[in-house]
Amino acid sequence: MITPWTPDRVRSFERFNRMMDDAFGTLEEFRGAWTPSVDIKETPTELTFVAELPGLQEKDVEVTLNGDVLSIRGSRELDTEERKDDYVRIERSYGSFVRSFRLDVPVMPDEIQATFANGLLTVLVPKAETRTPKKIRVSKG
Repeated sequence: MITPWTPDRVRSFERFNRMMDDAFGTLEEFRGAWTPSVDIKETPTELTFVAELPGLQEKDVEVTLNGDVLSIRGSRELDTEERKDDYVRIERSYGSFVRSFRLDVPVMPDEIQATFANGLLTVLVPKAETRTPKKIRVSKG
């Protein structure tokens, strides 16, 4: 059986949700921060990280390299004025996030580039030149 949707049912559900949030905290607080998806590509010369960050702008995002850990941080907030509208359901996640990646190859920190366009953050991390091992001939002394 399908329960018919009526404005009264939605209002009752919203009141119940507010009571639960007051008692136990919000779902976001319980579940923790949202986690954006990140694709990672490796070529012989660079690592490329592409993060899906819909609804954010470049000012909302921070990229750092600390030692061998690349971190992407940001925040997406739900406008409180918008929240007053008669939402039936909110499924998108809000709040702050951090994604960190340990780089297992030597990189050139001063040449890392980050660009943001159409909700995608692209971070290009150039690899440092790797030296090929050289065999040293041992001679009689």
